[in-house]
Amino acid sequence: MPSVSLIAYADVDDLDFCGALSVLAKASAAIGKSAISVNIVSEERSFRTSSGICFDAQDHWSPLKSAGFSDAIVVPGGAGAAVASQSAMFDSFFVEARAAGSQFYTICSGALLLAGSGLLRNRHVAMHHTKHDLLRGAGCDKITSGLVKDTWLTSVGGDKAPSCKSLDITFELIKDLSPAVAAQVAARMELSGGRKTKTLAGVSA
Repeated sequence: MPSVSLIAYADVDDLDFCGALSVLAKASAAIGKSAISVNIVSEERSFRTSSGICFDAQDHWSPLKSAGFSDAIVVPGGAGAAVASQSAMFDSFFVEARAAGSQFYTICSGALLLAGSGLLRNRHVAMHHTKHDLLRGAGCDKITSGLVKDTWLTSVGGDKAPSCKSLDITFELIKDLSPAVAAQVAARMELSGGRKTKTLAGVSA
């Protein structure tokens, strides 16, 4: 069964986190072996979103220091992304997860957490235009927009679209890991379409 870790931290964006969680939760409830297992990974079980909603992740929560490495890791953006990117614990987790073969899916400023760990050098990254300087400061100069695939990294941000970024990228993840589930979840949520994916290639793996 494919596994996904959803990253949480203080001041994570509500729509980024909850949108991704909603899709992933429905994928985990899918019938058959194609279902996706989901866990929330954070330093603390309880955290507050950027609009002040308090989460107490009782179910499917894994402490960052002891979380296993999933097939895919979703990193939402938010007002707290820049601070979270300074966490040595997140840095170690991301580097080790990538070494173990995890694929990454970042939503807008969630890319800053990976940039902090040095993983985004030579990668094409989509992110909100106001955060470009922060990415460049971390050594990432291939900044773009839309929904972008670059080998093991899929990122979304930097453009205006009628669809929701967290839903778009999470459906992309489901198509990658368990395509049989994608139509089932889309029908349940009465969703279709989404933005077009751009596939690019970075210099190194």
